[in-house]
Amino acid sequence: MTDLQALKQKRLKWVEAKHENGFDEGINRLLTELYPDNAHFIYELLQNAEDPKAKEVCFNLTDSAVEFKHNGKRLFTLKDVESITSIGNSTKRDDETSIGKFGVGFKAVFAYTNSPEIHSGDFHFRIHDLVVPETKGISKLAIDDQTTRFIFPFDNPKKSANISVTETEKGLRTLGDNTLLFLSHIRKIEYTLPSGETGYLQRIDHENGRIEIRSLHPGGTESMSHWLHFQKEVVVIDENGEAKRCNIAIAYSLVEEANKKGEGSTWKIVPLEHGQVSIYFPAEKETSNLRFHLHAPFASTVARDSVRDCSANHQLRDGIAELIVESLISIRNQGLLTIGFLAVLPNPSDNLAGSSPFYEPIRISIIQAFKDENLMPTRSGTHASIDRLYCDPVRIAEVLNDDDLSLLTSLAPPLWAANAPQKNQREDRFLYSLNIESWGWAELADLISNLNDEENQGDREQVEAWISKKEDSWLLRFYALLGQASEEQFVDVGYLNIIRVSTENGDIHVKPENAFFPFEDNTNITTGDILFVKQSVYQGGRSEPQKKLAKSFLEA
Repeated sequence: MTDLQALKQKRLKWVEAKHENGFDEGINRLLTELYPDNAHFIYELLQNAEDPKAKEVCFNLTDSAVEFKHNGKRLFTLKDVESITSIGNSTKRDDETSIGKFGVGFKAVFAYTNSPEIHSGDFHFRIHDLVVPETKGISKLAIDDQTTRFIFPFDNPKKSANISVTETEKGLRTLGDNTLLFLSHIRKIEYTLPSGETGYLQRIDHENGRIEIRSLHPGGTESMSHWLHFQKEVVVIDENGEAKRCNIAIAYSLVEEANKKGEGSTWKIVPLEHGQVSIYFPAEKETSNLRFHLHAPFASTVARDSVRDCSANHQLRDGIAELIVESLISIRNQGLLTIGFLAVLPNPSDNLAGSSPFYEPIRISIIQAFKDENLMPTRSGTHASIDRLYCDPVRIAEVLNDDDLSLLTSLAPPLWAANAPQKNQREDRFLYSLNIESWGWAELADLISNLNDEENQGDREQVEAWISKKEDSWLLRFYALLGQASEEQFVDVGYLNIIRVSTENGDIHVKPENAFFPFEDNTNITTGDILFVKQSVYQGGRSEPQKKLAKSFLEA
């Protein structure tokens, strides 16, 4: 108590000097109007509970005040009283794991109250004139030895109690799921409104980085969201040249889908409409244009609503880029890196380089990761680096699988990258940004035509043996493929035994010049010296366009 009285006298001297110099209005306005929204003090109180490792917090809003309590592991000490009644002298400035570092965050409450009360451990006091702790007339509330309690009467003459209640209620109702995503300790936020209605947010941590957020807003029903969360510690050199350990994190949105067979369910990562940047809590004025949430203890404006442009923040951003690359490998190993997942990743149409240049290096790092690591989904269901893959017209890949293309190109499978389900959607735009090498109609035409060269006899015989093992239905589709390629450029198969004909002793393959179309549709077996094209390789199946292309190729 003696120390507290001494602190009070010290603070009163500052208040008197402030009065004497006429600084009251300016300082009060400066300290209480820093924040981007009216009820920002809610986040400041959550921060006050997070630092002493509270697990649960509770707001109780009445018509005349709001009470806040938490079960932090550490109760107030004199040093905390000094900090909360100071300006710019926070006990957290040198603690990189703490949220509030400017020493002015708590002052946001003075936009609503002139006399906040604090009850914690041995300390029961009211603050007046922003900085003066007062114990006179304060009753010691009966609280247990693990509870810290704040009372904020709505007695600021510049803001009526009605407006204060309305703004605070709105702030509580609009607490989003990502309020809890990047906190290390708080797992539940409860609140009660003047009407008696209640709401809450609760975080449940599961294995493999999955986080479940349950929420109930008054008048609604309980809802759940799911997130895949990744975090790591990085070392950053701050503006003073000192090394700081900082925790960074990202969170992808997860949805649970029923299996197509109707048995069980699987998880799928989906893009957010707007990913948010958090400095523990959402930075309201910061835009990344990413489709997932990210967090870092960025150097920010005092209001923590936007990220400053400085070297330390660039280091944090680069750390986040590394974390994202690491997360991609984990996502692949969990079976979640599908072609649909690519919609989550940034593509040029997101315009990070233009509107969010600070975050553009993240996109560049992701592109490089797809070159260096086996991350790209393939048509065969595996993953490979993009420098080992081809993108393709779907028509070609539907006929020539990885093994077929491997034989034709002498390259090891997998060869085909997976295709996006629709053109010009997010998945397709990301694929386009990867610049995967194309293998299309021109390459097919050149490869087949080059088999006619004398020096390629060995390859020609290998291809002829490959074709001889295929079924009639496949050969029809292959002829149709060559027919479509012929529309782009001439396909020369003059020396290739590629035409399937039927004989009394079975099917054989001959050069085009040695085969004929039969005069009668029912002629299928070669008689005498005349070799007729087997009709099922250009007349079989149901696809009229394929049959037309196959016949056109053979005629050509």
